[in-house]
Amino acid sequence: PLVSRQIYRFSEEGLVNARFDYSYNNFRVTSMQAMINETPLPIDLYRYVDVSGRIEQFGKFSVINYDLNQVITTHAMKHTKIFNPDGQVIEVQYEILKSIAYWMTLQYDSMGRVTNCDIRIGVDSNITRYAYEYDADGQLQTVAINERPQWRYSYDLNGNINLLSHGNSARLTPLRYDLRDRITRLGEIQYRTDEDGFLRLRGNLLFDYGSNGLLLGAYDRDSGQRVWYRYDGLGRRVASRNSDGSQLQFFYADLMEPTRVTHLYNHSSSEITSLYYDLQGHLIAMEMSSGEEFYIACDNAGTPLAVFSSRGHVVKEIRYTPYGDVYRDSNPTFPLVFGFQGGLYDSFTRLVHLGRRDYDVVAGRWTTPNHELWAELSVNPKPFNLYAFRNNYPLGNLQDITKFTT
Repeated sequence: PLVSRQIYRFSEEGLVNARFDYSYNNFRVTSMQAMINETPLPIDLYRYVDVSGRIEQFGKFSVINYDLNQVITTHAMKHTKIFNPDGQVIEVQYEILKSIAYWMTLQYDSMGRVTNCDIRIGVDSNITRYAYEYDADGQLQTVAINERPQWRYSYDLNGNINLLSHGNSARLTPLRYDLRDRITRLGEIQYRTDEDGFLRLRGNLLFDYGSNGLLLGAYDRDSGQRVWYRYDGLGRRVASRNSDGSQLQFFYADLMEPTRVTHLYNHSSSEITSLYYDLQGHLIAMEMSSGEEFYIACDNAGTPLAVFSSRGHVVKEIRYTPYGDVYRDSNPTFPLVFGFQGGLYDSFTRLVHLGRRDYDVVAGRWTTPNHELWAELSVNPKPFNLYAFRNNYPLGNLQDITKFTT
């Protein structure tokens, strides 16, 4: 049976309800009507190519596919992605009101890893060139910006980062671990992990988990500030609340991608934000219930690097360390809940919520062990680390290039 209506109801006081209605043709969704806190949003229409079934329109966005190019366009913007024959992104252009506001090119080695990345944010700005080098195990080793070394990493035999240096200083920050690969110290920051392998303490922050392993909240012992998280029956984060009174709700209206956040409700401003993604699942635009529109430029891994106004002006520019820690934010007051690789980022905890787990951008590691590895290891035994982030390759998913032949 096809889902015709999805309803979100909350027993907890202070949370708003939502309803999403769907209509179909030929077993495909052709329209979606959202109603959040009794506020109806504009209907999003969907259209597909008859022969292939590929999507050619979602909401106000039209999709054009030809050869190895993919174009998403409206009357005001044009988002172009160019792929190589292996299915890897080699160029992204974001054109707003006929001016190229964002441009990125990528080069890969024979293993499919990014070696060079050129990025230009803003119409008149200069190009920034990133160069990446890897060790014999494919782990990220050095990153240079405009040919100047910026980050260096070294790893122990278990795949834990044991030394890192930021900037071009010679100062090295050591990381310490116990015999079970659980982090105990990063420079001056102390870490504590419980018997189940869950991160309980980082510096002054205490973390609390539920019986299903989901992060329920965090508490700062110095400032007394707290944050609480709430989840639905599928383990999706549906709300976050801060002790300063701010509260956000997350809604998931995409039936094909049920873990993708499609709408936000901000309790402080009563504003509803509708989110739009490209075909790779990277955020490209958000529309506020006030009528304002913003365009988002992401890197090849889905990390948002810049937010543009509907006129093409840079509203916010964010820079990250290779493992996802924000080191520059040009406009911290502009709210953007998405961070490293498109996860839900909380600047208070400096954790990114990806799937059902949380990732610590400070240490470049998961906060909880990846027990899903056991099923894979029983079939295909290999070296493993329950906390390492994607085998220490933080620049996106390594594509299985054997699957993309032309």
